[in-house]
This record gives sequence, structure tokens and C-alpha cells, in this order.
Amino acid sequence: MLQTARGAAWLVLLACTAVGCHADPETAREPFGFSPNGAAILSVAACLDMAVDEAACPSAFREEFQAAALTCRDAGGTIVPIDPPGIWTFDVNADGRQEIAFNFDSTIVCENAWSIFSCGSSDCPKILYEEHAGEWRSIGALYAPSHDAVELVGGGGAGEYRDLRVGCVAEAECTEHWNYEWKDDAYVRTTIDVRGYRVDFEDSVHGLYPLVANTALLTIPDVARADVIERYAAGWDMVVVGTAAAADYYYVSPCNACENGFIPKSALRVD
Repeated sequence: MLQTARGAAWLVLLACTAVGCHADPETAREPFGFSPNGAAILSVAACLDMAVDEAACPSAFREEFQAAALTCRDAGGTIVPIDPPGIWTFDVNADGRQEIAFNFDSTIVCENAWSIFSCGSSDCPKILYEEHAGEWRSIGALYAPSHDAVELVGGGGAGEYRDLRVGCVAEAECTEHWNYEWKDDAYVRTTIDVRGYRVDFEDSVHGLYPLVANTALLTIPDVARADVIERYAAGWDMVVVGTAAAADYYYVSPCNACENGFIPKSALRVD
């Protein structure tokens, strides 16, 4: 079985709920993912075919896609490949071989059971896979809005895994950059750069906690120089994303659709 980050890939998928995510079966029989140089890398249709051989779809991927198809069928739906699928490729360790990143919400939909793979209001990560010792394995989960938002950082020789830096889509103003480091055979989100300030993610407190007083959400962890994003009343629940590395502040999210910002640690009741 394919080794996956944060559980099986089919458990971290976003439901297809809008017009445009539906793929016409007549045009979606043989959709392929393509690498940046235009080479076909993975046939979604082949991976859904029980009888396909290893060359058309590695067995590890086939098992995952067919498990998803079974889940969809059990919910009364039908799996349809998306054409073209959203499959990304990178060479993260400069060995000349492409690693593959995808999730099911960018490769297949479950018609008539659209919410079966839903992640709720959160964005689903693309699971990053590499071929290692003849088998495919998961080496991390990329929370990125586009392929171009993922930057390979540093050089190094063949086999040396470069750090990853994830920002925003090209046309957006980017206030957050997430840093991924290679640790224990996988990529781990370690820190965030927010408007020039470092935030610790990996070793930070996480969770949902209430404000103990009316509090201003700040752009940076410096009340004398920060702009106020919004003000929130005592009792409002904040999700702690991370902890400012050089200041007594948490980096928090007030809601899924709200802008993130900084508040003093003393403003939260963290039990």
C-alpha cells in the first residue's frame, strides 16, 4: 500500500461543488497529468482500471484511486476523471527524476455524491510522492494554491533534498511564506515568514482558544508599529497558527474567511 502523509490521500480531498469541476465522460477517458516539459506522467483513467498493468499506473497509485472509487460507489456516486487533471511535478532532490504531487479533488470527481471527499472549508493539500527503491511513497503534504507558488530553495547535489518555500499565486500579494524542511524521510512545515517576521509552526501551541479581552488583530508582532486588521470581542475563538519567534505574540486565524494576524499571548486563554 502507498505510504501517505496525514493518512490515506482520499481522506484529504475537497468536494467538487461548483460548475466547471464536472468532466464530460466522452472527453475524460484518457486524461493524463503532464510534467512541465509536456511529458505524460500519470493516467488517471488507467489508475481507475482494475485490469491495467504496472507500466500504465503503478500499483500503489492504482490501489488509492480504486479505494476512492469504491468509497464513491458506496455513497451512490460515480467516479469521473477530471480532464486535464491537476498533477504537479518537481525534482526536489536533483536526481533527475520527477516527484509527483496531486490530490483527488484535482484529478477525479464523485458525481451524484459531490461531498463524499470534502475537507470542509479548508483547502486540501496535494500529497507529494517520490519513487524510492522501486516503489512510490508519500514524502509530504503541500498546502499550496498553485504549482508556481512552490519554490525549491538551495542547491545541493543529486540526492540532497532541498527545502521548499510555499507562497501565493503569482498575481496575489503574498503576506505568508511557509517553509518546509526535509526531516526523517518527509517534508515538514516548520516555520512561516509573515511580513518579514518569523513564526514557529512546528513546535508552536496549536488549537482553538478564546480571547480573554477585546483585542486588536495586528499585521506584525509589534504593537507600536503594526496596523490593526480588525478588532475582536472577548470570548471570540482564535485558531493559533504559530508563535512569533522573537516576540510574545501568537499568529492566529479568527475564522476561515478572515485575514490572519498577531495578538499578544496574554490575550488568549490557552489552558
